[in-house]
Amino acid sequence: MLLSIDVESHAYQYGQYAGYAIVGALGLLFLWKATGEWRGVVDQQPPRTPEDATRIAGLRRRRTNIVLTVMGALAAVGTTAIGVKASGNDFRDSAASSGPTDRTVVAPASVGDYHLLVGENAAQLEARMANDPSHRSWFYASSPDDTHPQVVLTAATNEWSPGLAHEKATHSSSWALQNFFAGARVDRPQTVDPGPLGGQMQCGGKGANTICAWDDASTSGALVLLGITDIHDAADLAVKFRNAAEH
Repeated sequence: MLLSIDVESHAYQYGQYAGYAIVGALGLLFLWKATGEWRGVVDQQPPRTPEDATRIAGLRRRRTNIVLTVMGALAAVGTTAIGVKASGNDFRDSAASSGPTDRTVVAPASVGDYHLLVGENAAQLEARMANDPSHRSWFYASSPDDTHPQVVLTAATNEWSPGLAHEKATHSSSWALQNFFAGARVDRPQTVDPGPLGGQMQCGGKGANTICAWDDASTSGALVLLGITDIHDAADLAVKFRNAAEH
């Protein structure tokens, strides 16, 4: 089984990307909590003069830049250029033969209790994570006013990545998921129901968090869930996100 793992594959490096997304998101949460007192002091200072207003605005900008820089630095560790190397013969039918190859992904505004982070800060965060154009990432919080993510949705499609289309034509979804979880350093992922869109889906624990990934003829996707350890709960949420995002 290990012989079928291709460390240069799109799926393997995508798994690394998702694994480091956990590190980056947890880093942001830790930094947010660690700087709570500092942020409170900044936010509670009423400007008394125009100079005070300018100073407080500058502190808030620096605070935002520090958070985004740390998040970007942590996430960038796992973001590498994707090189496709078709190696060996797959042990099952190709993913491309399993269904339609022209589906795409559009991030939903909300899924259940989770809301898409929007605005300038979200745009900067997404830009820092999007060093590889073949993947796109979106961040979701548990309330519209929250500013740090509890869920990270990442996806790649044949439309965005010719390399991914080539892999799907030459390898199976089983091979892709095996490489994905090897790259994410998740042991013994469980196969779960992929929902009405078909393909294959697996979920596996990584510390106090869970990663679910799916693969079909058109797309590859992953959901990083912070603080969720129950595989069944994670799988249900992943199916909901996938149903809302994949068209």
